[in-house]
Amino acid sequence: MFTDSDVRLIRHLYLWPKLGGYFLLAIFPTLAAWVVLIMIDDIALESRGTYDAGIFALLPIVAVYLVISMVLLVRSRSLAGSDEWAAVERAALTPHVDASTPGELNAALGLASAGRVAQAVGEGRGDRNLEGIGETAQVAAGALGLFGIWHLMHTLHEAARRIAEGYRLPMPRLAPRRLAVFLAPVIALVIVFVPRFVASASAMSEAQQAAAET
Repeated sequence: MFTDSDVRLIRHLYLWPKLGGYFLLAIFPTLAAWVVLIMIDDIALESRGTYDAGIFALLPIVAVYLVISMVLLVRSRSLAGSDEWAAVERAALTPHVDASTPGELNAALGLASAGRVAQAVGEGRGDRNLEGIGETAQVAAGALGLFGIWHLMHTLHEAARRIAEGYRLPMPRLAPRRLAVFLAPVIALVIVFVPRFVASASAMSEAQQAAAET
């Protein structure tokens, strides 16, 4: 029924959109982990001074994850719109997957533009309420855009999953890949903060010992 090339295409469309979604969603627990590590450093260990490595460690991780997510999304859309994938769908007797830009993304772009205009007008007039409305609209646009990206990736993955399950084709396991994508940035941040925690804990212990002797 399917050639080796067809099976490879199905596996790619099964895996790439899911991985893209994982890389995108993993940014949020990474941000939460970074905040927790900063709080441990500042509050629990009472560290002195600013830990530049800890502050700037987050930026490259978020940038890399965003780039990987967008690359996987673009490659998945390109694959879903190719003639090779259309041939796979015809062989599987399934309807053509809609890889067009979802309505949520178009709505998010419009809402973000309206929010920027409202914020600019509010700043020009000194109207705090209008500025707040503009900022809220931009935040809502960001959330709507993320949902649109997730919806598109889910749609592309489901198209491949239905074909794979219908014809009992072996597909890559998603659970270990999902675990690796979500844990890798958290582990990287912990590794960056470990020297700081060790130094701060040592300084705190010495201060407590000196206070006790006094």
